Amino acid sequence: MPCFNEEKIIERSYRRIKKVLEDIELDYEIILEEDGSTDNTGKIIKKIAEADDHVKALSFPRKRMGIGWGYNKLFQAATGDFIVTTDADLAVNPNLIKKFIEECKNVDIVVASRYFSTNGYPLNRLIFSRIYNFFNRLMFGIKIKDTQVGFQILKRKILDDLHLEFNGFVTNLEILVKAKKRGYKIKEIPVKYSHRDNGAFSIIKNGPRTLFDTFLLRLKISLD
Repeated sequence: MPCFNEEKIIERSYRRIKKVLEDIELDYEIILEEDGSTDNTGKIIKKIAEADDHVKALSFPRKRMGIGWGYNKLFQAATGDFIVTTDADLAVNPNLIKKFIEECKNVDIVVASRYFSTNGYPLNRLIFSRIYNFFNRLMFGIKIKDTQVGFQILKRKILDDLHLEFNGFVTNLEILVKAKKRGYKIKEIPVKYSHRDNGAFSIIKNGPRTLFDTFLLRLKISLD
């Protein structure tokens, strides 16, 4: 779970995730990562990890490196056979973890799609997202309708083969594109999605960089 300035919700999200994992009755670890937070997120996740042996806290407070960079740190720290990623606000119901694990037994990656239900999703964000994902399908030949949702599950064994390079919001797309190119099986499942207005992604702030990285990814894939 990557976190950025999530002091108001991170402990509540951790407790909700923990309950879901305990109910599944599988061995598990919860890895919380933050970089560049200007609030008490780093202190809170360290406190959680000190009190719970199932939790690892990764804190890099000096500079905001990006969600892709955070994912790489999380992936490096993960030891389980399956890796579930989720946004800190739990915009996708974590009760779906059990279903996603079952689905991932027959494929390599399972991703959630927000387009089944976009509860409170702003129109400008929805339009931008649909256009962006449409061009992703054209550029990369992938069938996934939603490449940017933060809820997904991957088999740990495929990560070393993907060689992730990007630090920003294009990382989710990078995972899918490189997995497809290497012949891994991907499944998309529609989910209900609850939008949060103060989420990490901003069209104005992050949109241009994401588009640049998307075209750079296309170039790298063509040269690979």
